[in-house]
Amino acid sequence: MFFIRVNENGEIKRSDFKDIIGRMRINGDEIDIYDTATAIHFNVMEGGRLEKLSLGRLIKNWKPALFASRLIALYRFSKKNRYKYDVAQFCYIREEFLMLSMTLLKIASINIITVFGADVGQRNLIKKIFTRFIYSADIITITSSNGRDFLKKYFRYSMLEDCIVQLPLPSMILKEIAISGLTKSEAKKRLGFSKDNCIVVCGSVLSPNEQYEKWVPLLKKCVTEEEKVVFVFPFSYGNFNLLEGYQNLIKESLPSKNYTIFTGWANNEDTTMLRIATDILINLRKNDQFAGIIAESLYTKAAFITGEWLRYQYFQENEIWHYRISDFSALPEVFRNALSDISRPEIQKKLQDNANKLSDDFNYEKSMSGWDFFYDKMRQKVLDEKIK
Repeated sequence: MFFIRVNENGEIKRSDFKDIIGRMRINGDEIDIYDTATAIHFNVMEGGRLEKLSLGRLIKNWKPALFASRLIALYRFSKKNRYKYDVAQFCYIREEFLMLSMTLLKIASINIITVFGADVGQRNLIKKIFTRFIYSADIITITSSNGRDFLKKYFRYSMLEDCIVQLPLPSMILKEIAISGLTKSEAKKRLGFSKDNCIVVCGSVLSPNEQYEKWVPLLKKCVTEEEKVVFVFPFSYGNFNLLEGYQNLIKESLPSKNYTIFTGWANNEDTTMLRIATDILINLRKNDQFAGIIAESLYTKAAFITGEWLRYQYFQENEIWHYRISDFSALPEVFRNALSDISRPEIQKKLQDNANKLSDDFNYEKSMSGWDFFYDKMRQKVLDEKIK
């Protein structure tokens, strides 16, 4: 059983877990999915197609009622399917999971929680009070070594240490970038930009964790007549209640010719095109484990601007070239430096070195084989328990 989001087209939202689940299905595993946001229960059919098994009743016209109806639907689902599954994997951390941990974790014999930095770092009262869900996990997977730092910051790490497994998620985007053969100019043209535009991608999700209100107003200082800069805001997922506010913030901060806002679900082809077209990526999240967009953008030789507070251990261990700011006020100056540096041969060499390193460490098959091995161990563990 996987707890994960499914889009309106009936497809698993996260391409990494979509690939993982598809591979498991090919191996003969029986898999169900529960989407807590919609309270819909699916079965994964051959070929990865999802078939609806049941529909929860949600009250959608009032936010508190929607949350309460999700809780009730999840509770009923948990009670109805008590110990039905061998393994349950929670592919994010939702408040509903935290509040219903005593019932929810009895849905399977083995419970796996995949922890993302944004899930843990965005604190609220529920996350502070309801911690049993995390402490009761049999296995916690993290995508990078930074994940341990998040767990140490917010939990008693000694109680979690023995159940942590580090597994980078496979990126289908990296795989598609590798086989596309497109140049940056060609990708820009397909997206409707001029080949002379400098494409600057700003964040990646509709979330307060992106801290847009602190740095988007500073982008107006980064616009010059000489450079044809276009700031791209890829709002394809996240909390769409924030969309209007962020759109207004961007409109107030930048001339219309200097920004583009992408909304709606982005498929792999669209995402691949944007990654290839990217010249500079700005990521100034409050918390982050190691967002996939970073690896994907570095792989296409994009320059990267981030904050000193985001201590990406992978960067330190592998000498990844990038720009850092200690506070938001430094962004315009650092951005101008990145803009002027980007055509310099010595900087291009450093960006190529970044891409080569990312290609070695985040190879699709290498990452996927790690998950294959992980689930092989889970299958053996389940069999051993059944023999006992």
